[in-house]
Amino acid sequence: MIDITMTASSRPKLIEKVFISLKKYMPIIEFRLIINIAKAGIGCNQYDVLDVVKRYFSNFIVRVQYDSNQTDGLFWAWKNAQSRLVFNWEDDWELLQHIDLKKLSSYFDRYSTLASILLAREDKSNEGFSSNLLDNNLYERHGYIAGPPALIRYQFIREALCYMKADEHWNQTIKWPRVKELLHRWKFGVYVPDNLACVRDLGTVWKQENGIKSGRTIKEGTIWLMKT
Repeated sequence: MIDITMTASSRPKLIEKVFISLKKYMPIIEFRLIINIAKAGIGCNQYDVLDVVKRYFSNFIVRVQYDSNQTDGLFWAWKNAQSRLVFNWEDDWELLQHIDLKKLSSYFDRYSTLASILLAREDKSNEGFSSNLLDNNLYERHGYIAGPPALIRYQFIREALCYMKADEHWNQTIKWPRVKELLHRWKFGVYVPDNLACVRDLGTVWKQENGIKSGRTIKEGTIWLMKT
């Protein structure tokens, strides 16, 4: 079994597209969903998302969050993960092709310092990455680590949790000297099978279709604002 840790806003139609893609392209994998559902949404609430979760997963842990602090949501989800490898996801990344989890798992078996494997995205962020996963070290090349969607070694999550704070964004935390020491001990790969994208960002399209932008602060979390 593999845990999926997910942070979600109150966007039930969007997350259903994500769940459909997971079931389509990884149908035989046994997953446990660990999902934090935040308040942010338009015309929907957290319980609308929970209804969708129940339709697609029989094994899940859920927290209905009454604010929109996604950092706190990730912190909670990671603390509840238990599987050797953890899929870290968000509610607006749609899977585009079959993922060979046995192959990805074998990389973690062969390379003890591999912390995570980011799935290649359908945008320019994949440019310059090799089909050879081990040539793609995100932290060494770009100064950041794999965000969602990524398959992560649980051992790395345990170490990272020692430095995470619910009120401080992880992108700020990784700038601390002690955290940099931790990250330099690990490798962060990118999976680009046959130079093709694995996932598509649905969130940007969703915001464009709804005429909104997102404002984000640590204390208030994510707030959807209408474009002016």
